[in-house]
Amino acid sequence: MKHLIGSLAVMSTDFKSGTFLASLESVECSTKSRLKPPVDIIENIYNPNAFTNVIKIQIEANLHEDFCITTQEMQTFITTEFASLNCRPCKICENNVNMCNDSLENLLDNCTHVNGNVMIGPENEHLVSKLKIVETIYGSLIIRSTNLTHIAFLENLKHILTFNYSVSIIIENNPQFSNLTFPNLKRIYTNSLLTAIMLNNNSDILSPNFKNCDLIHAQFKYLKTKSISLDENTCEAIQRSANNTLEGKLANHPSLGIMGFLNLIIILGAL
Repeated sequence: MKHLIGSLAVMSTDFKSGTFLASLESVECSTKSRLKPPVDIIENIYNPNAFTNVIKIQIEANLHEDFCITTQEMQTFITTEFASLNCRPCKICENNVNMCNDSLENLLDNCTHVNGNVMIGPENEHLVSKLKIVETIYGSLIIRSTNLTHIAFLENLKHILTFNYSVSIIIENNPQFSNLTFPNLKRIYTNSLLTAIMLNNNSDILSPNFKNCDLIHAQFKYLKTKSISLDENTCEAIQRSANNTLEGKLANHPSLGIMGFLNLIIILGAL
């Protein structure tokens, strides 16, 4: 079988791998493709070469203790425009080419995949140029108590994937940090039910307001606004407050006209 139109479910079988799908080239469906193996059975998973349209992927429940996903397999998932990836637990295989498990201080020059948290602090911020070729972080990106002003040094970072119910991006206590624009970041993933991006106590330019929430959400449109937090305020709450403010001003001035309305929009951007 080369093409499957419909959903794919692999559950409660004696298969030890997905190699029986070796000839499968595409899956086209509007429902879930679920991988839910039984206890102590599946040791590896083979990803089809391509998916078309939108697909939901679940890898869950009682996996073999040696079960892991290679970076190539994970890239197949995360570069597909799927609606969601539910992977619990997920473990990345450690025998991948150009995979590093070291701290920033010991990071190799040819490292394109980092398995573990990338932690940047005052003791190693002078080494951030070592991250310039990193493409994927299988863990959290944490920038804390530095003098950094931006993250342009992550010029090739495309994916941040966090599987241990943690926040994907934490940037806090950086008084000069004012620009959260990632040059090439395509997607972040976390199985955390609450927060994906957390910014606390950075430059006043990144204060919790409607404009900053819009700028951040524009980079991560697939995230819900409640999963983005600025100084312990979710963007969902910030936007709700801004909308209530606008509605209140309109209610008090029903005859503002178009110019007055535009002025309110400008004011709203500064809230």
